[in-house]
Amino acid sequence: MRLLAVTCLAAATLVAACSTTVNVSESKKVRELRVPPESVTFIWSAAKPPSYSSLPAMGGMFIGGPSQREVFQAYPSEFTAFAEALRPQLEAHTELRPAFVRLPSSHSQEQLDRVLQEVRKRSAVVLMYPEKVTGYCAPGCYAFSVRVNYLSAQQRRLVWTGVIETPPKNNHHDSFEPVARTFAQELVKQLKDQELVPR
Repeated sequence: MRLLAVTCLAAATLVAACSTTVNVSESKKVRELRVPPESVTFIWSAAKPPSYSSLPAMGGMFIGGPSQREVFQAYPSEFTAFAEALRPQLEAHTELRPAFVRLPSSHSQEQLDRVLQEVRKRSAVVLMYPEKVTGYCAPGCYAFSVRVNYLSAQQRRLVWTGVIETPPKNNHHDSFEPVARTFAQELVKQLKDQELVPR
């Protein structure tokens, strides 16, 4: 039990280990939003393959860190599980009139482009994809560094971008729900602070 707790300490980029605290970094407003959207469409994507932090969790120093192959062996299922936990959390923010699209972990750029074309013109798009796996202590115990890009309605121009760092789950058998709830709360707070929500 002690070894699992130690191993859950994530590599450098995590603020708090084995908790539901999330950290927002690289927040940047690229341009002003001229016309507020009528709704927000969230897309959980794999626009590019994530990397894996080369810094091992502290426990990995004692037991030998996992190989790149081991880390990504369970990644597709973790990618899906996090998205499924995140969906109801974002849809609960009804003031955004939200829609949620989850693309498979192996999708192509063409699939993403097709989904973007199908989104209602008056809906803004929040495109989310894991840039990096920042914590790994056992198959199924992941932490992500998630890139968030806000695209305007109509022209789909980048308005705001940021990175949300998630902590690992306490145990690899646990649900992503607590982390997803905190992630959604912080993301919506960022959108409100940046005045990127519907009228």
